[in-house]
Amino acid sequence: MKKSFFIFFFLLTVFSKFLSGSQPEEEKKGPLVRSWQLLEGYKGVQHLEIDTGLLGLQITNPVFQNTISSSYLGNTGLPAVSDFFTDRNYFPDEIFSNYYAYYFHFPGNIRFYNTKRPYTRVGFTTAGPNRKNEKILSVLHTQNITPGFNIGFLFHNISSEGHYKRQNAKTSAISLFSSFKKGRYLFHTQFNINALQILENGGLLDEDDLNRTDLGTEDLTVRLNNARTEQSNSSVLLVQKYQLLGKTSTDTLKLADEPMTLPGMRLGHILQYKRTKRLFSDVIPAGSDFYPNYYIDLINTKDSVYYRSFKNDLFVELPELRIRSFSFSADAGISQELAVAGNSIVNDTNFVYRSFQLVNNQEIDTIVQTFRKDTYFNYSLFGQATTSLTERITLNASLRYHFAGFRMNDFEFIAEGKFEIPLFGREVILEPELRQLFITPSYFLHHFSSNHFIWNNTFKQVKESSLGGKLIIPDLHLETGLKILLLNDFVYFNYQAVPDQHEDGIEILSVYAEKDFKFWRFNLRSRVAFQKSSNDQIIHFPELITYNSFTYTQILVKDALTAQIGFDLYYNTPYYVPAYQPATSQFYLQNEKKFGGYPYLDGFINFALKRARIFVKAEHFNTGFFDRNYFTVHGYPRNGLVTRFGLIWNFYD
Repeated sequence: MKKSFFIFFFLLTVFSKFLSGSQPEEEKKGPLVRSWQLLEGYKGVQHLEIDTGLLGLQITNPVFQNTISSSYLGNTGLPAVSDFFTDRNYFPDEIFSNYYAYYFHFPGNIRFYNTKRPYTRVGFTTAGPNRKNEKILSVLHTQNITPGFNIGFLFHNISSEGHYKRQNAKTSAISLFSSFKKGRYLFHTQFNINALQILENGGLLDEDDLNRTDLGTEDLTVRLNNARTEQSNSSVLLVQKYQLLGKTSTDTLKLADEPMTLPGMRLGHILQYKRTKRLFSDVIPAGSDFYPNYYIDLINTKDSVYYRSFKNDLFVELPELRIRSFSFSADAGISQELAVAGNSIVNDTNFVYRSFQLVNNQEIDTIVQTFRKDTYFNYSLFGQATTSLTERITLNASLRYHFAGFRMNDFEFIAEGKFEIPLFGREVILEPELRQLFITPSYFLHHFSSNHFIWNNTFKQVKESSLGGKLIIPDLHLETGLKILLLNDFVYFNYQAVPDQHEDGIEILSVYAEKDFKFWRFNLRSRVAFQKSSNDQIIHFPELITYNSFTYTQILVKDALTAQIGFDLYYNTPYYVPAYQPATSQFYLQNEKKFGGYPYLDGFINFALKRARIFVKAEHFNTGFFDRNYFTVHGYPRNGLVTRFGLIWNFYD
């Protein structure tokens, strides 16, 4: 009842907005909203466009908004890992958040805004019948208090029942953000809260059951019936700068155009706070062989993990020195981090409690339960330099070195370039990149204890060297890239679902191409990726991945209504898909079955109705055309045919 009321209220509000007025005259004078994102390291920004087009509107799963192919547990909100190796998310300190990163808000993926008028964007999608329903709600609101002071919030919620038993996923993410600039001072700040609740089913007991026509998906037997994962994550980011030397501009137009610009020498400070809590619980029936070991209790599992980090960076930015077309700027600073990591540990102390009256003539044994908590520090120096040799050649290099603490001798060097080359009357952009990383594996890869898994490792640093780049031709809507990656002492989860280290080197070659083909009202958006590993026993992924979206677009009412019809095709070659262990929230290696070679087809119709964008989508409409071998994780099939409806509406008032 509450859900129906909420949907009704939401639709009433939306359509009331549509009927209430026409396009304000001031919108015609230029963009009302400017948007940007903080770059890696949070010292610089990247300006982004506000997406109001129809292409890609039908892709609502956050996983496929960020990668063209993924292994995931079946429905939106469940753990997922990209099939394209160089796209994989990796948080070295928070391994339990890696596969939920597509749904969480982190400081690196939140946009900031500068608006002439309050801006609100509401998105809502729903799919499937009531008992298998999936809903996604997104709300963004931002407005300027003054020309240089903006505040806003972003909310995402996913509620997914799933097509199979005990596959429910509920995730919520909310962010409060603000940017401010006046005179010599500016800041960016944000506060993020993430929470998830997942019912774990352990996958199908028998994968062949998926081909049975006498059973519905909700009737198939799964391996776990009482398992649950709960996780909460919060973070705070504050980036502030103060101009020490140089002239100050208070031009309000410049504030809107360049929200991060401060002339002259600047003193900067970055504060970061992160906190993660995870709880896994299960009640195991007698005779279950799902878990490899039982260290604490043969029936009840209640494992907890805790991580907290507080970090401060202090740095100085040197102003840009420009002589004609040559320019140079740099920054340097020092960082300190305090981290606390803990988890429940296996009981290691037994003592006998002598009571005045024995229970059933037996002495009472009391087990002391304990919780392990370790505190450690990290100290590092960092710097960055950018130079423009000409108007068409830009070079950038950054360096970070940990000189003390848990990550002592960790090293990160990144060199990038941008070359704009006129060729045959077209602009060609070449962006080479070189990376050298030495990374100490996470505390939790070294030490972890729970009811079903215990490990204490002394891993070496992971060494990662890569050379590659992009070639972009904007006029042809073409982008292609290549990366050669060398991994030494790579850490992975092996066939027993525990972390392991491969001491020899592994070479990975990845190549991709993205092209939009346009003819009249037809458009083909094609993405193709090829990857090859020198050791397919340690790293598993499909060699070939492709995504193609074919659309036909027609203007039905000029400046009011546009329609687009099309279909999406996802495909990857067969490979040993990963297995998944709910007790640790980790994907791991398996070599029992290969899956892949199965095309996923989605048909859709998109509409642009003034500021509203609406779609209807038949997802995986080729269900039943072939054998039902659509597994992307061992034991976990993707959902079958489902009809999805959604809309996104922008308000500027």
